[in-house]
Amino acid sequence: MGFLGHDLHGLRIGHDGRLYFSIGDRGASVTTTEGRKLHTPEYGTIYRCELDGSGLEIYHYGLRNPQELAFDQFGNLFTGDNNSDGGDPARWVHAVEGGDSGWRIGWQFLNSAPWTTRRGPWLDEKMCFPDGRAAHRIPPIANIGNGPSGLTYYPGTGFGDRYSDMFLMCDFKGTPSRSGIHAIRNAPFGAHFMVEKQEQVIWNVLLTDVEFGFDGNMYVSDWVNGWGMTGKGRLYRLASSEKDTAADGVKKLFAQGFGKLKDARLTKLLSHADMRVRQASQFELAKRKNVKALANVAAGSENQLARLHGIWGVGQISRRDASANAPLLPMLKDADAEVRAQTVKVLGCRLQRSPRNGGHTASRQKRPSPGAGGHRAEQTRPGRRRCVDQVDRGKQRQRPCRTSRHHPCPHPSLLRRRLGETQRPQTGGDPHRRSGCPAQAAQR
Repeated sequence: MGFLGHDLHGLRIGHDGRLYFSIGDRGASVTTTEGRKLHTPEYGTIYRCELDGSGLEIYHYGLRNPQELAFDQFGNLFTGDNNSDGGDPARWVHAVEGGDSGWRIGWQFLNSAPWTTRRGPWLDEKMCFPDGRAAHRIPPIANIGNGPSGLTYYPGTGFGDRYSDMFLMCDFKGTPSRSGIHAIRNAPFGAHFMVEKQEQVIWNVLLTDVEFGFDGNMYVSDWVNGWGMTGKGRLYRLASSEKDTAADGVKKLFAQGFGKLKDARLTKLLSHADMRVRQASQFELAKRKNVKALANVAAGSENQLARLHGIWGVGQISRRDASANAPLLPMLKDADAEVRAQTVKVLGCRLQRSPRNGGHTASRQKRPSPGAGGHRAEQTRPGRRRCVDQVDRGKQRQRPCRTSRHHPCPHPSLLRRRLGETQRPQTGGDPHRRSGCPAQAAQR
């Protein structure tokens, strides 16, 4: 059961140094190197693992056929998910860790029946729309295009500010006259996102993929025409009409390699305008296990993005050495809400070798006992947590968290209390500074 092409796609190295990829709703059943079974026969899934293949886990599920993945500069993951040709639209998806986007393969074959309509609950409950009634799934951000294909995020150099903080997504519709590239800019909307800006930047060409090169140019691939195997295709290179001098330095850096650079130079590059340069510098410092350099940037840099890369770099090291997390603890009280949120994520989900099963398991930091009116998260059984709100000193109300066992974040109210706020924190005028636990908040 399944469809041609609904298989493995979208390999992407994340901000945390792990490999992310998707498998469509042809399904999968995988035994990890640690002996765990990941069984997803009914839906498309985004997986995550270390670069050596260890620690393979489900990151997000309930997708149909996502072709490619892309992160923004704050570590949020997005994808375009294809429709089922049953009257449902394609979806622009925020792939929340532990989240379920709602699709199940069985609905593909529901055309009509006395008890349902075409595609069943998928359309009945408007699960494929941002304003759907199905509260158990994470809704899409928007309905964009009909055939989401290649996807990338502007790294920051090559085209100046033209595509600042924007994704480029190919829309493949089988004919050039209806196909092209959408530019999409998100803005936070509660614990989720909304589309702030959308435009067609290249049109009337049947494009399958788009990427930004280290030379500052944009590269696109052209299927030419139709759906079938044509045996031909084209590659185009596009350049900005205005010279971006920062792009020349990017090309030189990647040509010489980051392994040859000294720690001081790498530390400085964590503030670079290009996200790829920042990430490569972070990865090299993490490879060298230079906790001090990364932690100093995380704590003291005036550049917010540099601070986040410092936190993520320490997180990479801490997945093998738990003691590396110690310098991050003071940042739980940082003035910047994004710094606090990213610190909580790193501290709240540390992967380490478990002698019990020989593999990677999620290990949580020991939390202090709460005072009166406090909040704590208790481990109840593998894969489930019970959150306890102390309503008053003599009375407690208990409820299990509703997120998947793959979700690493604390409960939203716990996160807000640890951040020292009673509501979801916001900072300044930057629409991309986010915190909180979006999977749980969006599922409420």
